[in-house]
Amino acid sequence: MSEIATTGETVARQLPEGVRVLAEKAVGETLVRYRSGVGLLDRRLFELSDPHADARFDGVDGLGSWSVRVLLGHLADAELVYAHRIRRAVAEDRPVLANWDEAPFIDAGLYEAGTGQAGLRSAPPVGGFVAMLYTTRQWLGEWMMALDDSVWSRTLLHPWYGATTTQELLAIVTWHFEHHVGFLRRKMDRLVGPVAPGGCCSSGGGCACEAEGKAKPDEGGCCGGGSSEH
Repeated sequence: MSEIATTGETVARQLPEGVRVLAEKAVGETLVRYRSGVGLLDRRLFELSDPHADARFDGVDGLGSWSVRVLLGHLADAELVYAHRIRRAVAEDRPVLANWDEAPFIDAGLYEAGTGQAGLRSAPPVGGFVAMLYTTRQWLGEWMMALDDSVWSRTLLHPWYGATTTQELLAIVTWHFEHHVGFLRRKMDRLVGPVAPGGCCSSGGGCACEAEGKAKPDEGGCCGGGSSEH
C-alpha cells in the first residue's frame, strides 16, 4: 500500500492507538522499551527448521500470512528505514519523508532462498535478522539517550501522518516492532506448539510474553498505518 496519495499530496491520518498511548509516555521510558525490544523475540526462532521458517499461513486466527523468515526480514528492513528517519529528523529542518512500501521487498524475494556465488541455494539466516535488529537498536538507542530534550519536539513530514514529532516517530518504531511480535508469537505457537504454562519460550525469558502496554496485533496497520496483517 502506497503511503502517498496519487495526487502527490500528503495524506494526514491518525496515529494508531498504541502509538498515541506510547507517545504520551516519558521519552526515557520509551527508549528503554525500544532498546530492550529484541528481548521480546521468541528464542525458539533459532531452532526452527528451514521448512518451518518459510511456512506461510492462511491469515486466520491472528496468524497473518507471512512466514517467520519474511516477518523477521521485514522487521530488519523497517529498522533501517526508521533509524534513518529519526536521524534525519534530528539533523534536518522539517524533513519530508519518502514513502517506503514493504510489498516490493517481499515480492522481489529478498527474504527467500537464492542462488549464491557458489551456486548453492541459501536462505537468509534467522540469526542474521535478529543480530541486525539488536545491533541497530543498541547503536541508535545509545545515541538517542544522549540527545537534548529539545530534540523530541522537532517535527518532520510523514507520508501518512503529516506533521510528526521526533517523539512520535520513536513511538511508531517501538510500537511497530511490538505489533509484529504479536503475530510472531502466534506463528511460533502454530509451528512448534504453545509455551508450557509458567514457561516462556522454553528459555525462561526473551519472548513476547503478555505485558501490560505492549502492542496488540489488532490495533491497526503497520508501517504506513494501513490495515495489512503481517
